[in-house]
Amino acid sequence: MALKMMSIPLLLSFAVAMPALAGPGSGLPEVSLGSNPYRSFGGGVESSPVVLLTVPEGQEFIVTTVLVEHLGRMDSAGISGFQLLQDGTPVLGGTTLGIRSLSGIGRGLGRLRLEAGSTLSIDYNGSDPYADFYVEGRFVQAGSPYRSFYGTTSGSGPRAVFSADADRDFIVRTAVVWGADTFSQNCDIYLDDEMHLSQTIQGTFSSPDYHSRYAASLASGQGALVVPAGSELSLHHAISGCGYYIDGEYITP
Repeated sequence: MALKMMSIPLLLSFAVAMPALAGPGSGLPEVSLGSNPYRSFGGGVESSPVVLLTVPEGQEFIVTTVLVEHLGRMDSAGISGFQLLQDGTPVLGGTTLGIRSLSGIGRGLGRLRLEAGSTLSIDYNGSDPYADFYVEGRFVQAGSPYRSFYGTTSGSGPRAVFSADADRDFIVRTAVVWGADTFSQNCDIYLDDEMHLSQTIQGTFSSPDYHSRYAASLASGQGALVVPAGSELSLHHAISGCGYYIDGEYITP
């Protein structure tokens, strides 16, 4: 299939000659690479996976937006069947890419980091042979403060997702969390084995059946949850574990 790659108009090309941000509140680093750093990709997935780009050495690629659409029915959890892959490994999927999702990366506020030398592709395992997608982002210099985490914990009780570096705090901007098996609303955020944010009180995280709650700031990419230097962020589910997509950035001392 022919893959469409679109560049941002000339007025944005002019803007990158000086320190620039990708959008209001995105916090992307200042960068001047001598050319337009923005990239966008769109089209239909007639066969998958579809390779979008390979990140050059000395740079990283920050995915800010992923939109998907298809004619087939979603599964019972409202999940679309799309996954974003880095070197063949899923780095985004689940309820973050459902049609009903209002997560940060569906609103242009994502911070999904692709490392230098890695290949970005999109995969679709649903029933529609002409499922459509749109992905956009920008190149930044290698060594950016941005990090993203996607996966599933197992079992009940707190399960570690990541630990902040020993010498700097991490700020969680986006957190979308769902019950891995039951799609219940029981996933809480723990810091160093103590409950820090109750999902049932905050109303930030939910299964797609409660998609209106995605408008809350942390799920929509506008949060500022602090993981102190050296602290561990965990997710707690009473029964079966949690699916999650989390992104944010380090605060450099």
